[in-house]
Amino acid sequence: MCDMSASNDLDVYDKLNTAFKQTSKAILGGEIGELGSYENWLREYMHPTKSHKSYISDETIYSAHDFYDDNSRFIGFNEIDFNKRFEPLNINEVKDIDSIVEAINERFVYAGSIVLGNSKYVSRSSGIIDSFYVDSSTYVDESKYVAYSSQIRHSEYMFGTNVIAHSGFAIRTVGSGPGIKRAFESYFSGDASDIYYSIHISGGMETMFSFFVSGKRYVVGNNVLEKDKYFKIKSALLEQIRDNIQRKKFISYKDLLTPKDVNPVKDIKIEKCGADVELVKSHAKRDFGKASKVILGRELNLDIYHDYLTSICPYFNVSREVSPLSGEVVYCANSLVKHDGLSSVFLGMEWPYAFNLKISSNIVNSADLHKIINASKDIAFDSIYFYINSSNVFPPLCAINALDCYNVVIPINVKHSAYSTWPRDSDYAFGSSEAFRSKFVINTYFSSKITRGFEVDNSFSSSDVYFVHNVEDVAEGMFCFNTKSKRHALGNAEYPRSKYLKLKSDLLGQITEELEKNKKLKWNIYNIGRSG
Repeated sequence: MCDMSASNDLDVYDKLNTAFKQTSKAILGGEIGELGSYENWLREYMHPTKSHKSYISDETIYSAHDFYDDNSRFIGFNEIDFNKRFEPLNINEVKDIDSIVEAINERFVYAGSIVLGNSKYVSRSSGIIDSFYVDSSTYVDESKYVAYSSQIRHSEYMFGTNVIAHSGFAIRTVGSGPGIKRAFESYFSGDASDIYYSIHISGGMETMFSFFVSGKRYVVGNNVLEKDKYFKIKSALLEQIRDNIQRKKFISYKDLLTPKDVNPVKDIKIEKCGADVELVKSHAKRDFGKASKVILGRELNLDIYHDYLTSICPYFNVSREVSPLSGEVVYCANSLVKHDGLSSVFLGMEWPYAFNLKISSNIVNSADLHKIINASKDIAFDSIYFYINSSNVFPPLCAINALDCYNVVIPINVKHSAYSTWPRDSDYAFGSSEAFRSKFVINTYFSSKITRGFEVDNSFSSSDVYFVHNVEDVAEGMFCFNTKSKRHALGNAEYPRSKYLKLKSDLLGQITEELEKNKKLKWNIYNIGRSG
Protein backbone atom coordinates (compact mmCIF):
# COMPACT_ATOMS: atom_id res chain seq x y z
CA MET A 1 0.00 0.00 0.00
CA CYS A 2 1.14 3.56 -0.52
CA ASP A 3 2.61 5.50 2.39
CA MET A 4 0.61 8.68 2.80
CA SER A 5 1.55 10.06 6.19
CA ALA A 6 0.53 13.71 5.92
CA SER A 7 -3.10 14.79 5.79
CA ASN A 8 -2.52 16.56 2.46
CA ASP A 9 -1.08 13.32 1.07
CA LEU A 10 -4.18 11.50 2.22
CA ASP A 11 -6.37 14.04 0.43
CA VAL A 12 -4.31 13.54 -2.73
CA TYR A 13 -4.58 9.77 -2.44
CA ASP A 14 -8.35 9.82 -1.92
CA LYS A 15 -8.88 11.90 -5.07
CA LEU A 16 -6.49 9.80 -7.11
CA ASN A 17 -7.99 6.55 -5.84
CA THR A 18 -11.41 7.70 -7.05
CA ALA A 19 -9.91 8.78 -10.38
CA PHE A 20 -8.17 5.41 -10.74
CA LYS A 21 -11.45 3.56 -10.25
CA GLN A 22 -13.14 5.79 -12.81
CA THR A 23 -10.29 5.18 -15.24
CA SER A 24 -10.34 1.42 -14.69
CA LYS A 25 -14.07 1.31 -15.35
CA ALA A 26 -13.77 3.46 -18.49
CA ILE A 27 -10.92 1.39 -19.95
CA LEU A 28 -11.42 -2.14 -18.60
CA GLY A 29 -15.18 -2.20 -18.23
CA GLY A 30 -15.08 -2.49 -14.46
CA GLU A 31 -13.15 -1.49 -11.35
CA ILE A 32 -10.14 -3.58 -10.34
CA GLY A 33 -9.64 -2.35 -6.78
CA GLU A 34 -7.71 0.23 -4.81
CA LEU A 35 -4.98 2.32 -6.40
CA GLY A 36 -2.56 1.68 -3.53
CA SER A 37 -2.65 -2.08 -3.99
CA TYR A 38 -1.15 -1.71 -7.49
CA GLU A 39 1.71 0.64 -6.69
CA ASN A 40 4.58 -1.66 -7.72
CA TRP A 41 2.81 -2.72 -10.92
CA LEU A 42 2.09 0.87 -11.89
CA ARG A 43 5.65 2.02 -11.21
CA GLU A 44 7.20 -0.39 -13.73
CA TYR A 45 7.12 1.85 -16.81
CA MET A 46 7.87 5.21 -15.21
CA HIS A 47 11.25 6.82 -14.67
CA PRO A 48 11.30 6.71 -10.87
CA THR A 49 11.61 9.47 -8.35
CA LYS A 50 14.52 9.21 -5.96
CA SER A 51 14.16 10.09 -2.30
CA HIS A 52 16.64 12.19 -0.33
CA LYS A 53 16.84 13.82 3.07
CA SER A 54 16.80 17.60 3.16
CA TYR A 55 20.05 18.84 4.69
CA ILE A 56 18.03 21.54 6.47
CA SER A 57 15.04 19.70 7.90
CA ASP A 58 15.85 16.02 7.43
CA GLU A 59 12.45 15.72 5.75
CA THR A 60 12.11 13.26 2.86
CA ILE A 61 12.11 15.02 -0.50
CA TYR A 62 12.13 13.69 -4.06
CA SER A 63 14.20 14.36 -7.13
CA ALA A 64 12.85 13.57 -10.57
CA HIS A 65 15.88 11.53 -11.63
CA ASP A 66 19.02 9.95 -10.20
CA PHE A 67 21.74 11.54 -12.32
CA TYR A 68 23.11 13.63 -9.45
CA ASP A 69 26.35 12.69 -7.75
CA ASP A 70 25.69 10.49 -4.73
CA ASN A 71 27.55 12.87 -2.41
CA SER A 72 25.36 15.87 -3.22
CA ARG A 73 23.19 17.80 -0.77
CA PHE A 74 19.47 18.38 -1.31
CA ILE A 75 16.87 20.84 -0.10
CA GLY A 76 13.09 20.81 -0.38
CA PHE A 77 11.73 23.28 -2.91
CA ASN A 78 9.49 24.82 -0.24
CA GLU A 79 12.54 25.31 2.00
CA ILE A 80 14.41 27.55 -0.45
CA ASP A 81 14.76 31.23 0.46
CA PHE A 82 14.63 32.82 -2.97
CA ASN A 83 15.12 36.26 -1.40
CA LYS A 84 18.39 35.35 0.30
CA ARG A 85 21.20 37.76 -0.52
CA PHE A 86 24.59 36.39 -1.54
CA GLU A 87 27.80 38.40 -1.45
CA PRO A 88 29.91 38.73 -4.60
CA LEU A 89 33.23 36.92 -4.63
CA ASN A 90 36.50 38.80 -4.33
CA ILE A 91 39.06 38.81 -7.09
CA ASN A 92 41.10 35.94 -5.61
CA GLU A 93 38.05 33.67 -5.56
CA VAL A 94 37.34 33.94 -9.26
CA LYS A 95 40.75 33.15 -10.73
CA ASP A 96 39.40 30.01 -12.39
CA ILE A 97 36.49 27.60 -12.27
CA ASP A 98 38.03 25.45 -9.54
CA SER A 99 38.47 28.48 -7.29
CA ILE A 100 34.83 29.47 -7.87
CA VAL A 101 33.62 25.96 -7.05
CA GLU A 102 35.68 25.98 -3.86
CA ALA A 103 34.52 29.44 -2.81
CA ILE A 104 30.77 28.87 -3.25
CA ASN A 105 30.43 25.12 -2.80
CA GLU A 106 27.95 25.64 0.04
CA ARG A 107 25.59 27.24 -2.49
CA PHE A 108 25.52 24.14 -4.69
CA VAL A 109 22.49 22.39 -3.22
CA TYR A 110 20.08 20.52 -5.48
CA ALA A 111 16.36 21.10 -5.10
CA GLY A 112 13.93 18.25 -4.64
CA SER A 113 10.14 18.10 -4.73
CA ILE A 114 10.04 20.92 -7.29
CA VAL A 115 6.49 22.17 -7.86
CA LEU A 116 6.12 25.21 -10.11
CA GLY A 117 3.41 27.48 -11.45
CA ASN A 118 -0.24 27.01 -10.62
CA SER A 119 0.03 23.53 -9.11
CA LYS A 120 -1.83 22.06 -6.15
CA TYR A 121 -2.35 18.71 -4.39
CA VAL A 122 1.03 17.20 -5.25
CA SER A 123 2.68 14.41 -3.26
CA ARG A 124 6.03 12.56 -3.50
CA SER A 125 6.79 14.11 -6.89
CA SER A 126 9.15 16.55 -8.56
CA GLY A 127 9.28 18.56 -11.76
CA ILE A 128 5.57 19.39 -11.59
CA ILE A 129 4.30 22.44 -13.49
CA ASP A 130 0.73 23.80 -13.53
CA SER A 131 -0.75 20.44 -12.50
CA PHE A 132 -3.26 19.12 -9.95
CA TYR A 133 -3.60 15.84 -8.02
CA VAL A 134 -0.26 14.24 -8.74
CA ASP A 135 1.44 11.50 -6.73
CA SER A 136 4.77 9.70 -7.12
CA SER A 137 5.43 11.18 -10.54
CA THR A 138 8.09 13.16 -12.40
CA TYR A 139 7.96 15.91 -15.00
CA VAL A 140 4.24 16.50 -15.22
CA ASP A 141 3.21 19.61 -17.13
CA GLU A 142 -0.32 21.06 -17.31
CA SER A 143 -1.98 17.78 -16.32
CA LYS A 144 -4.26 16.40 -13.62
CA TYR A 145 -5.00 13.08 -11.90
CA VAL A 146 -1.59 11.52 -12.47
CA ALA A 147 0.04 8.78 -10.40
CA TYR A 148 3.16 6.64 -10.85
CA SER A 149 3.93 8.30 -14.17
CA SER A 150 6.74 10.29 -15.80
CA GLN A 151 7.12 12.76 -18.64
CA ILE A 152 3.43 13.65 -18.87
CA ARG A 153 2.32 16.76 -20.75
CA HIS A 154 -1.19 18.21 -21.18
CA SER A 155 -2.94 14.98 -20.10
CA GLU A 156 -5.32 13.65 -17.47
CA TYR A 157 -6.17 10.37 -15.71
CA MET A 158 -2.72 8.84 -16.21
CA PHE A 159 -1.70 5.82 -14.13
CA GLY A 160 1.56 3.94 -14.64
CA THR A 161 2.35 5.81 -17.86
CA ASN A 162 5.54 7.22 -19.39
CA VAL A 163 6.13 9.81 -22.14
CA ILE A 164 2.51 10.79 -22.86
CA ALA A 165 1.26 14.06 -24.33
CA HIS A 166 -2.18 15.57 -24.97
CA SER A 167 -4.11 12.43 -23.97
CA GLY A 168 -6.57 11.13 -21.42
CA PHE A 169 -7.43 7.93 -19.53
CA ALA A 170 -4.47 5.55 -19.79
CA ILE A 171 -3.10 2.75 -17.65
CA ARG A 172 0.40 1.36 -18.24
CA THR A 173 0.83 3.01 -21.61
CA VAL A 174 4.14 4.30 -23.00
CA GLY A 175 5.35 6.73 -25.65
CA SER A 176 1.95 7.84 -26.89
CA GLY A 177 -0.04 10.89 -27.92
CA PRO A 178 -1.36 13.22 -28.94
CA GLY A 179 -5.00 12.21 -28.98
CA ILE A 180 -4.91 8.94 -27.04
CA LYS A 181 -8.13 8.14 -25.19
CA ARG A 182 -8.64 5.00 -23.11
CA ALA A 183 -5.46 2.98 -23.56
CA PHE A 184 -4.16 -0.03 -21.68
CA GLU A 185 -0.78 -1.75 -22.04
CA SER A 186 -0.11 -0.01 -25.33
CA TYR A 187 2.94 1.59 -26.85
CA PHE A 188 3.87 4.33 -29.27
CA SER A 189 0.45 5.31 -30.59
CA GLY A 190 -1.37 8.52 -31.39
CA ASP A 191 -4.78 9.85 -32.37
CA ALA A 192 -6.49 6.63 -31.32
CA SER A 193 -9.00 5.48 -28.73
CA ASP A 194 -9.84 2.26 -26.91
CA ILE A 195 -6.57 0.44 -27.58
CA TYR A 196 -5.39 -2.60 -25.65
CA TYR A 197 -2.07 -4.45 -25.87
CA SER A 198 -1.32 -2.70 -29.14
CA ILE A 199 1.71 -1.02 -30.75
CA HIS A 200 1.98 1.74 -33.34
CA ILE A 201 -1.74 2.51 -33.65
CA SER A 202 -2.70 5.76 -35.38
CA GLY A 203 -5.96 7.29 -36.49
CA GLY A 204 -8.14 4.40 -35.34
CA MET A 205 -10.28 3.09 -32.53
CA GLU A 206 -11.25 -0.15 -30.80
CA THR A 207 -8.04 -2.11 -31.33
CA MET A 208 -6.81 -5.13 -29.36
CA PHE A 209 -3.58 -7.12 -29.69
CA SER A 210 -2.80 -5.38 -32.94
CA PHE A 211 0.29 -3.77 -34.42
CA PHE A 212 1.03 -1.04 -36.98
CA VAL A 213 -2.64 -0.29 -37.59
CA SER A 214 -3.59 3.01 -39.22
CA GLY A 215 -7.07 4.42 -39.66
CA LYS A 216 -9.01 1.26 -38.83
CA ARG A 217 -11.48 0.20 -36.15
CA TYR A 218 -12.74 -3.04 -34.60
CA VAL A 219 -9.41 -4.81 -34.96
CA VAL A 220 -8.15 -7.89 -33.06
CA GLY A 221 -4.84 -9.47 -33.95
CA ASN A 222 -4.66 -7.24 -37.07
CA ASN A 223 -7.98 -8.71 -38.24
CA VAL A 224 -10.69 -6.17 -39.00
CA LEU A 225 -13.97 -7.54 -37.62
CA GLU A 226 -17.65 -6.73 -37.83
CA LYS A 227 -18.65 -4.37 -35.04
CA ASP A 228 -20.87 -6.81 -33.12
CA LYS A 229 -18.34 -9.60 -33.36
CA TYR A 230 -15.57 -7.30 -32.18
CA PHE A 231 -17.44 -6.19 -29.06
CA LYS A 232 -18.35 -9.76 -28.17
CA ILE A 233 -14.67 -10.77 -28.29
CA LYS A 234 -13.62 -7.58 -26.52
CA SER A 235 -16.03 -8.23 -23.64
CA ALA A 236 -14.66 -11.75 -23.16
CA LEU A 237 -11.05 -10.58 -23.27
CA LEU A 238 -11.61 -7.70 -20.83
CA GLU A 239 -13.19 -10.08 -18.34
CA GLN A 240 -10.08 -12.27 -18.48
CA ILE A 241 -7.78 -9.25 -18.24
CA ARG A 242 -9.58 -7.91 -15.15
CA ASP A 243 -9.48 -11.33 -13.55
CA ASN A 244 -5.72 -11.61 -14.13
CA ILE A 245 -5.09 -8.15 -12.72
CA GLN A 246 -7.11 -8.78 -9.59
CA ARG A 247 -5.24 -12.05 -9.05
CA LYS A 248 -1.95 -10.13 -9.58
CA LYS A 249 -1.14 -12.14 -12.70
CA PHE A 250 0.11 -9.20 -14.68
CA ILE A 251 0.80 -9.35 -18.41
CA SER A 252 2.83 -6.56 -20.00
CA TYR A 253 2.67 -5.49 -23.61
CA LYS A 254 6.40 -6.30 -23.59
CA ASP A 255 5.44 -9.96 -23.08
CA LEU A 256 3.89 -9.88 -26.56
CA LEU A 257 6.96 -8.54 -28.37
CA THR A 258 8.53 -10.81 -30.98
CA PRO A 259 11.78 -12.28 -29.60
CA LYS A 260 14.94 -11.71 -31.61
CA ASP A 261 15.40 -15.44 -32.16
CA VAL A 262 12.14 -15.61 -34.10
CA ASN A 263 12.73 -15.36 -37.84
CA PRO A 264 9.63 -13.70 -39.31
CA VAL A 265 8.79 -13.00 -42.94
CA LYS A 266 11.46 -11.74 -45.29
CA ASP A 267 11.35 -9.54 -48.38
CA ILE A 268 8.83 -7.10 -46.96
CA LYS A 269 8.65 -3.73 -48.67
CA ILE A 270 10.82 -0.97 -47.21
CA GLU A 271 9.90 2.68 -47.22
CA LYS A 272 12.98 4.88 -47.33
CA CYS A 273 13.21 7.83 -44.96
CA GLY A 274 14.71 9.95 -47.73
CA ALA A 275 17.69 11.28 -45.77
CA ASP A 276 21.26 11.43 -47.08
CA VAL A 277 23.23 10.38 -43.99
CA GLU A 278 26.43 12.17 -44.99
CA LEU A 279 24.48 15.35 -45.65
CA VAL A 280 22.74 15.06 -42.26
CA LYS A 281 26.12 14.67 -40.54
CA SER A 282 27.65 17.60 -42.37
CA HIS A 283 24.72 19.84 -41.43
CA ALA A 284 24.97 18.71 -37.81
CA LYS A 285 28.65 19.57 -37.78
CA ARG A 286 27.87 23.00 -39.25
CA ASP A 287 25.06 23.63 -36.75
CA PHE A 288 27.14 22.58 -33.73
CA GLY A 289 29.87 24.95 -34.84
CA LYS A 290 27.31 27.74 -34.95
CA ALA A 291 25.79 26.80 -31.59
CA SER A 292 29.14 26.52 -29.80
CA LYS A 293 30.17 29.89 -31.22
CA VAL A 294 26.95 31.49 -29.93
CA ILE A 295 27.04 29.79 -26.53
CA LEU A 296 30.76 29.47 -25.75
CA GLY A 297 32.31 32.04 -28.04
CA ARG A 298 34.33 29.53 -30.02
CA GLU A 299 33.42 27.20 -32.88
CA LEU A 300 33.92 23.56 -31.89
CA ASN A 301 34.08 20.41 -34.01
CA LEU A 302 31.14 18.05 -33.42
CA ASP A 303 33.19 15.01 -34.49
CA ILE A 304 35.44 15.44 -31.46
CA TYR A 305 32.72 15.81 -28.82
CA HIS A 306 30.46 12.82 -29.40
CA ASP A 307 31.46 11.18 -26.10
CA TYR A 308 31.20 14.42 -24.16
CA LEU A 309 27.71 15.16 -25.46
CA THR A 310 26.32 11.64 -24.99
CA SER A 311 28.02 10.32 -21.84
CA ILE A 312 25.73 12.23 -19.47
CA CYS A 313 22.67 13.10 -21.59
CA PRO A 314 19.80 11.40 -19.70
CA TYR A 315 17.98 8.65 -21.57
CA PHE A 316 20.08 9.06 -24.72
CA ASN A 317 20.92 5.57 -25.97
CA VAL A 318 20.91 4.96 -29.70
CA SER A 319 22.02 1.50 -30.78
CA ARG A 320 22.09 -0.45 -34.03
CA GLU A 321 19.87 -3.45 -34.73
CA VAL A 322 19.19 -5.54 -37.80
CA SER A 323 15.61 -5.94 -38.97
CA PRO A 324 14.92 -9.60 -39.78
CA LEU A 325 12.12 -8.48 -42.06
CA SER A 326 14.40 -6.55 -44.39
CA GLY A 327 17.96 -7.36 -43.32
CA GLU A 328 18.57 -3.61 -43.08
CA VAL A 329 20.40 -1.91 -40.21
CA VAL A 330 17.95 0.08 -38.09
CA TYR A 331 18.49 2.27 -35.06
CA CYS A 332 16.63 2.05 -31.80
CA ALA A 333 16.46 4.32 -28.77
CA ASN A 334 15.05 2.60 -25.78
CA SER A 335 16.09 4.39 -22.60
CA LEU A 336 13.36 7.02 -22.72
CA VAL A 337 10.64 4.41 -23.16
CA LYS A 338 12.43 1.95 -20.84
CA HIS A 339 13.24 -0.76 -23.35
CA ASP A 340 16.88 -1.00 -22.31
CA GLY A 341 18.45 -4.33 -23.17
CA LEU A 342 16.16 -4.72 -26.17
CA SER A 343 15.41 -8.40 -26.70
CA SER A 344 12.71 -8.06 -29.35
CA VAL A 345 12.62 -7.49 -33.10
CA PHE A 346 12.96 -3.80 -33.96
CA LEU A 347 11.74 -2.47 -37.29
CA GLY A 348 12.75 0.49 -39.42
CA MET A 349 10.66 2.10 -42.13
CA GLU A 350 9.17 -1.24 -43.19
CA TRP A 351 6.76 -1.08 -40.25
CA PRO A 352 3.72 0.11 -42.28
CA TYR A 353 3.71 -3.20 -44.12
CA ALA A 354 3.82 -5.34 -40.99
CA PHE A 355 0.05 -4.83 -40.65
CA ASN A 356 -0.28 -7.45 -43.39
CA LEU A 357 0.72 -10.06 -40.81
CA LYS A 358 -2.25 -11.36 -38.82
CA ILE A 359 -3.14 -13.66 -35.96
CA SER A 360 -5.12 -16.67 -37.16
CA SER A 361 -8.85 -15.95 -37.28
CA ASN A 362 -9.49 -19.20 -35.39
CA ILE A 363 -7.38 -17.97 -32.48
CA VAL A 364 -9.07 -14.56 -32.55
CA ASN A 365 -12.53 -16.15 -32.58
CA SER A 366 -11.63 -18.29 -29.56
CA ALA A 367 -11.43 -15.10 -27.46
CA ASP A 368 -8.85 -16.94 -25.35
CA LEU A 369 -6.52 -14.37 -23.83
CA HIS A 370 -3.48 -16.60 -23.53
CA LYS A 371 -3.82 -18.07 -27.02
CA ILE A 372 -4.00 -14.57 -28.48
CA ILE A 373 -0.99 -13.44 -26.44
CA ASN A 374 1.11 -16.38 -27.64
CA ALA A 375 0.07 -15.80 -31.24
CA SER A 376 0.97 -12.10 -30.96
CA LYS A 377 4.63 -12.98 -30.53
CA ASP A 378 4.90 -13.71 -34.25
CA ILE A 379 3.84 -10.20 -35.32
CA ALA A 380 4.36 -7.82 -32.34
CA PHE A 381 7.44 -5.95 -33.51
CA ASP A 382 8.94 -2.90 -31.84
CA SER A 383 9.57 0.39 -33.64
CA ILE A 384 9.59 4.12 -33.04
CA TYR A 385 10.32 5.04 -36.65
CA PHE A 386 8.34 7.90 -38.13
CA TYR A 387 9.21 10.38 -40.87
CA ILE A 388 6.40 12.92 -41.12
CA ASN A 389 6.85 16.40 -42.60
CA SER A 390 10.59 16.12 -41.95
CA SER A 391 13.73 16.75 -43.93
CA ASN A 392 17.36 15.77 -43.49
CA VAL A 393 16.83 13.69 -40.35
CA PHE A 394 18.70 10.51 -39.44
CA PRO A 395 17.77 8.14 -37.95
CA PRO A 396 14.01 8.82 -38.12
CA LEU A 397 13.28 8.05 -34.46
CA CYS A 398 9.81 9.61 -34.43
CA ALA A 399 10.72 12.52 -36.67
CA ILE A 400 7.73 14.84 -36.95
CA ASN A 401 8.14 18.37 -38.33
CA ALA A 402 11.90 18.04 -37.93
CA LEU A 403 14.78 19.52 -39.93
CA ASP A 404 18.52 18.81 -39.85
CA CYS A 405 18.55 16.40 -36.89
CA TYR A 406 21.30 13.83 -36.37
CA ASN A 407 20.86 11.15 -33.71
CA VAL A 408 18.01 12.92 -31.98
CA VAL A 409 15.47 10.77 -30.14
CA ILE A 410 11.90 11.95 -30.82
CA PRO A 411 12.63 15.16 -32.74
CA ILE A 412 9.16 16.71 -32.79
CA ASN A 413 9.18 20.32 -34.03
CA VAL A 414 12.98 20.35 -33.75
CA LYS A 415 15.62 21.90 -36.01
CA HIS A 416 19.42 21.88 -36.29
CA SER A 417 20.15 19.50 -33.41
CA ALA A 418 22.19 16.39 -32.59
CA TYR A 419 22.74 13.81 -29.85
CA SER A 420 19.69 14.80 -27.82
CA THR A 421 16.61 13.20 -26.30
CA TRP A 422 13.14 14.66 -26.88
CA PRO A 423 14.11 18.34 -27.22
CA ARG A 424 10.58 19.19 -28.28
CA ASP A 425 9.94 22.56 -29.95
CA SER A 426 13.64 23.44 -29.79
CA ASP A 427 16.37 24.55 -32.19
CA TYR A 428 20.14 24.04 -31.96
CA ALA A 429 20.00 21.54 -29.08
CA PHE A 430 23.07 19.36 -28.53
CA GLY A 431 23.66 16.76 -25.82
CA SER A 432 20.38 17.81 -24.24
CA SER A 433 17.47 15.87 -22.75
CA GLU A 434 13.94 17.24 -22.57
CA ALA A 435 14.98 20.80 -23.21
CA PHE A 436 11.60 22.09 -24.34
CA ARG A 437 10.98 25.33 -26.24
CA SER A 438 14.66 26.21 -26.12
CA LYS A 439 17.27 27.60 -28.53
CA PHE A 440 21.04 27.26 -28.62
CA VAL A 441 21.56 24.85 -25.73
CA ILE A 442 24.35 22.37 -25.00
CA ASN A 443 24.02 19.80 -22.21
CA THR A 444 20.73 21.24 -21.02
CA TYR A 445 18.40 18.89 -19.17
CA PHE A 446 14.76 18.85 -18.02
CA SER A 447 14.33 22.56 -18.64
CA SER A 448 12.03 24.81 -20.64
CA LYS A 449 12.38 28.13 -22.46
CA ILE A 450 16.16 28.31 -22.20
CA THR A 451 17.96 30.53 -24.69
CA ARG A 452 21.73 30.09 -24.88
CA GLY A 453 22.35 27.59 -22.10
CA PHE A 454 25.25 25.33 -21.13
CA GLU A 455 25.15 22.71 -18.37
CA VAL A 456 21.62 23.54 -17.25
CA ASP A 457 19.28 21.40 -15.12
CA ASN A 458 15.66 21.87 -14.02
CA SER A 459 15.45 25.51 -15.02
CA PHE A 460 12.87 27.71 -16.67
CA SER A 461 12.60 30.86 -18.78
CA SER A 462 16.23 31.95 -18.62
CA SER A 463 18.91 33.08 -21.04
CA ASP A 464 22.71 33.09 -21.24
CA VAL A 465 23.07 30.68 -18.32
CA TYR A 466 25.95 28.33 -17.52
CA PHE A 467 26.16 25.67 -14.81
CA VAL A 468 22.78 26.48 -13.30
CA HIS A 469 20.19 24.39 -11.46
CA ASN A 470 16.62 25.39 -10.58
CA VAL A 471 16.79 28.95 -11.81
CA GLU A 472 13.90 30.95 -13.23
CA ASP A 473 13.89 34.27 -15.06
CA VAL A 474 17.68 34.59 -14.91
CA ALA A 475 19.45 36.56 -17.64
CA GLU A 476 23.24 36.21 -17.72
CA GLY A 477 23.97 33.79 -14.88
CA MET A 478 26.81 31.41 -14.05
CA PHE A 479 27.08 28.84 -11.25
CA CYS A 480 23.66 29.76 -9.87
CA PHE A 481 21.45 27.36 -7.87
CA ASN A 482 17.91 27.88 -6.60
CA THR A 483 17.37 31.50 -7.53
CA LYS A 484 14.97 33.70 -9.48
CA SER A 485 14.88 37.01 -11.32
CA LYS A 486 18.61 37.71 -11.36
CA ARG A 487 20.71 39.66 -13.86
CA HIS A 488 24.47 39.33 -14.33
CA ALA A 489 24.79 36.87 -11.46
CA LEU A 490 27.63 34.55 -10.53
CA GLY A 491 27.03 32.20 -7.60
CA ASN A 492 23.61 33.87 -7.05
CA ALA A 493 25.26 37.26 -6.46
CA GLU A 494 24.64 40.07 -8.92
CA TYR A 495 27.53 42.09 -10.37
CA PRO A 496 27.79 45.29 -12.36
CA ARG A 497 27.21 44.44 -16.00
CA SER A 498 30.70 45.29 -17.24
CA LYS A 499 32.41 43.34 -14.46
CA TYR A 500 30.17 40.31 -14.96
CA LEU A 501 30.74 40.22 -18.71
CA LYS A 502 34.51 40.38 -18.14
CA LEU A 503 34.31 37.46 -15.70
CA LYS A 504 32.09 35.55 -18.11
CA SER A 505 34.48 36.07 -21.00
CA ASP A 506 37.43 34.83 -18.95
CA LEU A 507 35.52 31.77 -17.72
CA LEU A 508 34.24 30.84 -21.18
CA GLY A 509 37.81 31.05 -22.41
CA GLN A 510 38.83 28.54 -19.72
CA ILE A 511 35.91 26.26 -20.56
CA THR A 512 36.69 26.14 -24.27
CA GLU A 513 40.41 25.71 -23.59
CA GLU A 514 39.68 22.72 -21.33
CA LEU A 515 37.26 21.25 -23.88
CA GLU A 516 39.76 21.55 -26.69
CA LYS A 517 42.54 20.07 -24.59
CA ASN A 518 40.67 17.21 -22.85
CA LYS A 519 37.58 16.76 -25.07
CA LYS A 520 35.52 16.99 -21.89
CA LEU A 521 35.14 19.06 -18.71
CA LYS A 522 36.01 18.22 -15.12
CA TRP A 523 32.75 19.75 -13.88
CA ASN A 524 29.22 19.28 -15.12
CA ILE A 525 25.88 20.29 -13.66
CA TYR A 526 25.42 16.87 -12.04
CA ASN A 527 28.79 16.48 -10.32
CA ILE A 528 29.50 20.08 -9.32
CA GLY A 529 27.13 19.68 -6.37
CA ARG A 530 29.26 17.00 -4.76
CA SER A 531 31.67 19.69 -3.59
CA GLY A 532 28.82 21.11 -1.54
